[in-house]
Amino acid sequence: MFPLSETREQTLKFPRFPDNPGVRAAVVLTERSPDMPAPHPAEFRRRAVELARRREKPVAELAKSLGISESCLRNWMSQADVEEGHREGLTGAEREELRVLRRQVRVLEMEKEILVKAAAFFAQQNVLPPR
Repeated sequence: MFPLSETREQTLKFPRFPDNPGVRAAVVLTERSPDMPAPHPAEFRRRAVELARRREKPVAELAKSLGISESCLRNWMSQADVEEGHREGLTGAEREELRVLRRQVRVLEMEKEILVKAAAFFAQQNVLPPR
């Protein structure tokens, strides 16, 4: 089994808000928490799927001997079927693209919301010079 990665914390200071103790600092986790094991390498996953497809041992027994859960191995097998085109579903590249696009949509929605509020604020202030 792979060692758990250590968690490092980074504290961010917000000097603009000295009177508000809730906004003085924020803790950002920069690595995985100690509860979450490091992901298995791609080569390990590929070999585990190959061994499971040979059907020399039951999946549960093979998973236990590899030090992973049976459901984990079955998930890897299902994802490998999708990647190889034997099964319907999203490939890893498609999942990554979808994740990136969803993040971009969130950012664009926030930017739009900010612009709408700014436009309403400036319209209320009537900052434009008269014609």
